[in-house]
Amino acid sequence: MTQHWIAVYVIALQRETSQPKIIHVRRLNAVVRALQKKPAHIVFPSMKCAQHLLAHSDSGFSKEQDKGYGIRGANIMRKGYSKKTGKLVYHLLDSVSRSHKQVTRSTFSSETLACVACADDLIPILLTFHEIERGTVTAAQARELRDNGNLAFKSTLSVDAMSLFTAIAAHTVKIPSEKNLAIHLFWLRELLDRKVLNHLEWCDTRDMSSDCHTKGSIARDVILSLMMGNMSYTQPVKTYPNT
Repeated sequence: MTQHWIAVYVIALQRETSQPKIIHVRRLNAVVRALQKKPAHIVFPSMKCAQHLLAHSDSGFSKEQDKGYGIRGANIMRKGYSKKTGKLVYHLLDSVSRSHKQVTRSTFSSETLACVACADDLIPILLTFHEIERGTVTAAQARELRDNGNLAFKSTLSVDAMSLFTAIAAHTVKIPSEKNLAIHLFWLRELLDRKVLNHLEWCDTRDMSSDCHTKGSIARDVILSLMMGNMSYTQPVKTYPNT
């Protein structure tokens, strides 16, 4: 894990300049010291699968800069029950931390684009687990599942932006002030209406496991716990549709 993140940072430096500035070397040393101080590993506890995937989506946006850059983070995990204790446990399947491909003008647009990208990442994983559970499918069958749902695994897409949750979960999807985002909201709502994705969830930022992928100066307790197979909500959550 340590060598992986060091390699990622070095590649980024090489792309930026052939002669890294001293500030980058200091930052790299800080990363190395942090990883050496508290090594982290991913553990997959033995579980009885609940046939449910949970995806956490988060985004970072800085008002101080005017270039429109934003960063998104996502964690996709499988839910199940421990064969030893019977408690709810998770397998961390995929983790994403990367820049937005489009310009973002506000926190809402950044969160919306991150949610869309997370849903895009989640659907192929759902199809993979569908084939594991029920056997291979043809291209036509895969297209039908993608368009109309009925996948073997249920899914929940979780965000920590209440404005985004409210816009999608409204009786009629709310058109945002940035009109170009409307099509993204309609698409997310259609996925929920057609049961391609089963639930949209809002959780508190303190319980958002992908928050660490978009911010530097926060605790990593939630993601470190998830890497060990444990994750729980300490604050109330909201779900659409209600269950």
